[in-house]
Amino acid sequence: MHQYYKEKSAKLKKFMIETFGYIATDIEKAFQKPFDEAVEEVWQFYYDEILDVLPYIGGDSVSGTFNLTGATLQIALAEVGKKYGLSIETWGKMIGKSVEMYFENHFFKSMFMKIVLKYPKLANMAMKKSAELNRQNALENPGSFETEVLEPTEDYPIIMHNTVCPIYNFAKEYGYMDYMPYLCNLDYVMFKSIGAALYREKTCADGDEYCDFKFKKNAPAPSVWPPHVLNEEDPLK
Repeated sequence: MHQYYKEKSAKLKKFMIETFGYIATDIEKAFQKPFDEAVEEVWQFYYDEILDVLPYIGGDSVSGTFNLTGATLQIALAEVGKKYGLSIETWGKMIGKSVEMYFENHFFKSMFMKIVLKYPKLANMAMKKSAELNRQNALENPGSFETEVLEPTEDYPIIMHNTVCPIYNFAKEYGYMDYMPYLCNLDYVMFKSIGAALYREKTCADGDEYCDFKFKKNAPAPSVWPPHVLNEEDPLK
């Protein structure tokens, strides 16, 4: 286990309890045991089976660490839940609910994202700066998130490609690929929670070279279920 994760384990566990707390009733129903006992079992699996082999991608210096640890916590919930008959579809709905409620309960984070996305020029400037930081970080930590900001169009004033996804790479290496469509779907959940219309044609998890993030002008936020990646005739494509 990387030293960073050892030092941050208490903080990660606290975050897990908070985010899973939003779906405590669902977890108790699925696991047939009190919430505290269920999340402790999930944490032990996460610490022993996932955190021990999770790649270090830059720690607190890059925002992608939050995405990587958060997604793999969701994987731990699914893996332990299987023992209790938790289906992947039910798990997918549970984590969607968890992410939605997380942003509802973190007003300032949601408001900041809303303000940035409301002004495309500001958003593109911020994302280009982030892309350069990601590029520099990837030189020191290969396999970390890498992004590319594309020129805006009339319909899509904000377009970004995620060209390297450590969540996908981890899932592929350790046999968690069945979960990826539902984890990718959380992007739709997150952006819908702030009223942003994410349109996506490609994901690394679907065998593409990148994940695209296109935000459509004056369009309603798409539905979040069923997962778009699983729909071969997805109307967003």
